[in-house]
Amino acid sequence: MEAEAAAEAAHARLVAELRHPDDLAARLPQLRARAAADRAQVDAQMRTLLDEQLADARRGVAALLRARSAAAAVRADLSAAHALGDAAGGQIANYEKIKKISRTHQNFLATKDVVQQFQQLQSRVEELQGLLREDTERHGSENLLHVHYQLQQLEGFRNVTLERARGAGSDVQASLQTLFKPLAALAAAFEAHLWDLARATLELVKTRQFSTIIRVTKIVEAEERADELASLVEPMALGSAADDPDRLALATRQIKSYRIKFFDVLREAIG
Repeated sequence: MEAEAAAEAAHARLVAELRHPDDLAARLPQLRARAAADRAQVDAQMRTLLDEQLADARRGVAALLRARSAAAAVRADLSAAHALGDAAGGQIANYEKIKKISRTHQNFLATKDVVQQFQQLQSRVEELQGLLREDTERHGSENLLHVHYQLQQLEGFRNVTLERARGAGSDVQASLQTLFKPLAALAAAFEAHLWDLARATLELVKTRQFSTIIRVTKIVEAEERADELASLVEPMALGSAADDPDRLALATRQIKSYRIKFFDVLREAIG
């Protein structure tokens, strides 16, 4: 850019000098000298820019070589660590039994956590039903965000549990569906109240109940984000997420499309 600017300036000066051709012969040597000086300046600027670009390229190549060497060193260290682990395992008495005991302990802790969640499921659902009932009776939203967050957690637990039980017998799956029926009823009641509030948006604006509008929109946005994350995880094989409850909950999540429903309800109310 600097070289182009200098060339344009030199051209402009040359045009100005040639506006009066009467004294062209007398001033021609001076013009040639000035043009040569301008050209030399442009050449110098071009060389400087070229040198800077070459220096940047050299630094980039050097950085890539260092990164490649560092990656190779990390791979070598990991291979050495893996070999040491295998060697140490061979030197420890009953190593395979210890591994099995450790895995059994981990499975036991996971099973214990699931049992505890099942034990708390009914009481948590009943508590949330009471909070939602309070909001519904007052046509309010004081408990809306809390109920929504807890409901999301419980639905994730249900989805993970049902997915992991897919290989179990039909009697086990039927029992699980029965256990989760109150949760499904709670989710349906929550959505019904949410959309009732959405239909009343204009009235809420008139009565300046802006906090309720904010809570409704926050829930819609949260569900949209969860839908987006679920759509990213969905193409993955469920088996790859089996050991990660959070990923499995996303992979088994049912897309809700709250934003579309929200605007449909608004149009319905306005129309």
